[in-house]
Amino acid sequence: MIELVWDQQRAGTATSASGRCVAVGEGAEFSPEELLATSAAACLMRTSVGLAASSGVDLLSFTATAWLNTGDTAPAPRIEVRARMVISDEVPEARMLDLWNRALRESPVARLLGAGLCAEIEVTRLSASAPQTNKKKR
Repeated sequence: MIELVWDQQRAGTATSASGRCVAVGEGAEFSPEELLATSAAACLMRTSVGLAASSGVDLLSFTATAWLNTGDTAPAPRIEVRARMVISDEVPEARMLDLWNRALRESPVARLLGAGLCAEIEVTRLSASAPQTNKKKR
């Protein structure tokens, strides 16, 4: 549960169940729209990382950008998420794409947003046999 308190200067403080606070509203570091985009990306990240771990997949990295798209061509605003997963070349890319699609179905925030979410994934595979740099000591 989140508690939200606004003051007369149109500034607000959101307090989580654990007691952590974040400023919201006028002059805050994050707008409500940015917090929503962050929530979508973070929930997809948490779901993807959890699914990878439970599937025995070594996910080396997960990064994402997210924003609220209010473009003129869209019938309604939507959250755009562009994510990138880095895996070893031992993991088939198709397996990661299946994992991503499962994350989209299981992420609570993605499910809530439904058609209001546009999420894409890029999978990068790192070769275990990539050349390593040797440092010379003097």
